[in-house]
Amino acid sequence: MGRKVLISFLGTGNPESNVRRVYKSANYKIDEILFKDKSFVSVVLSEHFKIDTHIFIGTMKSMWEELYRIISKKTDDEIISDKYYQDLSEISEKSDNTTELDSDIFLQLEKLLGNGSKIIPIKYGLNEEELKENLASIQILNSILLDNDELFIDITHSFRSLPILLTTSLMYLRDVSNKSIQVNGIYYGMLEVIRELGFAPIVNIGLLDKMNNWIKGAYTFKNFGNAELITTLLGENNEISKKLNNFSQAVEINYVSTLKQQIESFKNLNLESLDVFANLVVPQVLNDLTDKFKRCKTDSQFQIELADWYADKHIYSSAYIVLAEALVTYVYEQEKYPDVLTLDNKTHRDYRKEARQKIIKDNKYLFIKNDTSYFTIDKIRNKIAHASIENRDNAFLSDIQNLKNRIRKAKAIIYKTSNL
Repeated sequence: MGRKVLISFLGTGNPESNVRRVYKSANYKIDEILFKDKSFVSVVLSEHFKIDTHIFIGTMKSMWEELYRIISKKTDDEIISDKYYQDLSEISEKSDNTTELDSDIFLQLEKLLGNGSKIIPIKYGLNEEELKENLASIQILNSILLDNDELFIDITHSFRSLPILLTTSLMYLRDVSNKSIQVNGIYYGMLEVIRELGFAPIVNIGLLDKMNNWIKGAYTFKNFGNAELITTLLGENNEISKKLNNFSQAVEINYVSTLKQQIESFKNLNLESLDVFANLVVPQVLNDLTDKFKRCKTDSQFQIELADWYADKHIYSSAYIVLAEALVTYVYEQEKYPDVLTLDNKTHRDYRKEARQKIIKDNKYLFIKNDTSYFTIDKIRNKIAHASIENRDNAFLSDIQNLKNRIRKAKAIIYKTSNL
């Protein structure tokens, strides 16, 4: 079990009678629990979720002295005479957008927060250069966060552009880090409606993170044929998830018969139970698959469409293997050999060997020997399948570049069109 880490932004607040800056106290409600007379939203979140470690992000002008006052729990008389409070006030008062970042001034505040807490000063983000500097500053989170940490993000205060930057950076860190980091919520205190409701609801807008995950899931499947993230988002006990997972696993091992069965099964899935995010992605994923293979009437047609699909997903090895087999299957079908389902494995292999010999010896299959050249494709297939370390042929780039054209010509043969 990791720590509960709250990451909060700190703004500049408002002056109180020209004496000191404060965040005006307000009533906040979260999960139907009312917290009365609280200043920072982070105070409420810290109490509500029993936070272990705090990370505060703000400019040098942010209200660090007020944060110190609240955390130190000192009385007004005590805080006014507190030297560290005065130092923080002076730094904040004198700072502007040109002030150099200084982390040392916050060491005492970090110690008071305890348990590995951290203050990260950043620029205003007035231009692209400052935004890049802020990104570099926020990268320190990768060294601060520990394996299995649970993150709670408070984006209520500070400049609006900064929470957007942080949230995006955190999603990036989570995805590329070798640590297991979980974002449990992104919270915003809606002070805008406090006059209407009598309190400020703290809402979890973590749906943005969920949407981001669905976007990544759709992207990885559309471009690489990997449905792992989509199946994770759907959940293990979901029928659609199980079928997509079976399909994705069959893609990884290139089990063509299983892929054919799974694609056929997609046509009968009930999609009514999908939530709003899944409904934006899953139907399109399934429709794209079924549409790709809907005109296939023979095994060779299915195989050539699968080779084309593999090529589009950059799975070149499987594309060449299935392409070569599609041409053999085509000859098998033309010779009217027995249905594969009626044969044992050895007999079926013997028939396929005979079909390959037909390509070599029978003049009526000369069109497979010419420009498309089954032999060229089969040679590439053998290099891939045998994975010989002795192979020093560096023609792989050419083979990748020519793959789609070879598939196009094989399609013309298998569908018996003139598009050669």
